[in-house]
Amino acid sequence: MKAARQFGGLLVLAVLGAIMGTLGDQIHTQFRVLTYPRGVWWLFGQAAWVPFLFAGAGPLLIHGHRLSAWMAGGEREHLTKGGIWMPTLWHFAAYLSTGLFFTSPRLLTAGLVLAWLGRVAFRPHRAMVVHSLVCAVGGPIFEGFLSSTGAFTYAHPDFIVPMWLPALYLHVAPVCRHIYVAWVSPPAVIPTTEAPGYLSLKNLDQP
Repeated sequence: MKAARQFGGLLVLAVLGAIMGTLGDQIHTQFRVLTYPRGVWWLFGQAAWVPFLFAGAGPLLIHGHRLSAWMAGGEREHLTKGGIWMPTLWHFAAYLSTGLFFTSPRLLTAGLVLAWLGRVAFRPHRAMVVHSLVCAVGGPIFEGFLSSTGAFTYAHPDFIVPMWLPALYLHVAPVCRHIYVAWVSPPAVIPTTEAPGYLSLKNLDQP
């Protein structure tokens, strides 16, 4: 029974990842931020394998928060299920900004980083910071590898991928964190104390 529940939970996360990831990637496709080879077009210029890729990435990114929390020193937290809407809006706003401003990569990168710093300053949390940085490194590395195979091509790459891509991944982690804490992890596993509402190294270091 427990194994069935775990499998069902992973399946739900896979579907959620497929939906959110495909919608975000569709923004990039429609704004011509990236293109797929003509032979694999599926829907509105998007390759058929895209939903399956994000179905695999969803559970990995969401459960990655558990590792990030451990790396951050086991910081505990409380997040409500209803609060998922705000990080979701931030997530898609970040994607939309890359579609609108990808031809100005330096300005876009600075804007995404400053927006992420503002989110951290509003509610500092070590695990989210660690998770964001891990995503900002791992995500572009994977996309760079995938792009190098010819699976897709960015319109204005700096080194296989655009310079703003790590900054976009900074905004992927907060919504994954919220889904994990509010919907996946039992309250007994991660009940927390939120840090004060201002940013400092002292705040990020406290248990």
